[in-house]
Amino acid sequence: MKFIIPIVVGAVIGYITNWFAIKMLFRPHYEQRIFGIRVPFTPGLIPKEKGRIAKSVGETVSAYLLSPEIIIDSISNDENNDKVKSWVEDNINKLKESNKSIRDLAENIVGEKYDYLSTTIEESITDFICSEIEKQAVRQRLMELSDKEAYCMVNEIEQDEKTLKEIIPADVVLKAKEYIEEHDEYITNGLRNIFEMPSIQIKVKESISEVVSQNVNRLITKLVSVELITDKIFAAIENYIYSPRINKDIVLIATTSIDKLLENKISTESLYRNISLIVHKNMDKFMNIPISHIIKDIDEATVSRIADFSKTIFETFTKNRLPYFVELLDISRVIEDEINKFDVAFAEEIIIEIANKELKAITWLGALLGGIMGILMPFLTMLSAS
Repeated sequence: MKFIIPIVVGAVIGYITNWFAIKMLFRPHYEQRIFGIRVPFTPGLIPKEKGRIAKSVGETVSAYLLSPEIIIDSISNDENNDKVKSWVEDNINKLKESNKSIRDLAENIVGEKYDYLSTTIEESITDFICSEIEKQAVRQRLMELSDKEAYCMVNEIEQDEKTLKEIIPADVVLKAKEYIEEHDEYITNGLRNIFEMPSIQIKVKESISEVVSQNVNRLITKLVSVELITDKIFAAIENYIYSPRINKDIVLIATTSIDKLLENKISTESLYRNISLIVHKNMDKFMNIPISHIIKDIDEATVSRIADFSKTIFETFTKNRLPYFVELLDISRVIEDEINKFDVAFAEEIIIEIANKELKAITWLGALLGGIMGILMPFLTMLSAS
């Protein structure tokens, strides 16, 4: 008993001391006063230094865990680029098997604004075609061609397997680009109207949330919720869409897309069918055509080119535009603000959950050291007595 009691007492004291010291990191949560005098060591260390800790964590995370370079590298990599390409290919192949019409797809995307957008598109197409038909040379050429001659001309084009650039007159392409440049504000407003649709915003947020969930460290999502990061990125995109610079960007993207499209070679049946539909059917009939009927003849090579083009757009966006959005996000400030919003009890819960094993080890280490001191005390007493 002479040796056991000191060991037990030392272990208990060591355990309680370390346990109490760990508790003092978090508690009390708020400053305590007795007769107007502040009680020492209140509040606990973490509640007392919450603002400084929040700032330090925010700066550390933004510098080493979620720096703009890390975010861009995690999104703009070969794996994600290939995922975009695979997603485009998979969806095109699914559409080949789909029974939905173009109208169904459009209504699912734009919802209640379908009628407005449909009317606007019809008017724009009608105005453009009418302006071209008004040209005397074009009108006279159409009058000279019979249906048989038109078919032969199309067939000749098909046999030559020419690119769109070789088929479409240069002045028509120039006219289309000029139209885009002259109506950039009108096009931008149309895109903004689409972006304001609740269904579109939900789809955009879902896509952002998926990317964040797959690429952001789990520890970060405990400090800053996926929903908050999603909202911040969405707000950055929204700010960009309503910024004056977007007009020039849209014109550049549209004209570049036209140039790339003109380099594509077109198949035979597809050309005649599309011309036939445009010439002989009105917009309403066209919108009721099943999507699968339009893209069923698209071969794997064409699907691959479309997917590669989508991949290129994604790569260009992540390299040229994503840094702008990341800067707007200000990750350091977001994390700091969120930690400052945390209830102290919630912050304590997070830290204990993350470091529970280590904190218990520290507590039991105190018991071990106390027990060792308890073993040594009787020997030291005996030595001093002798």
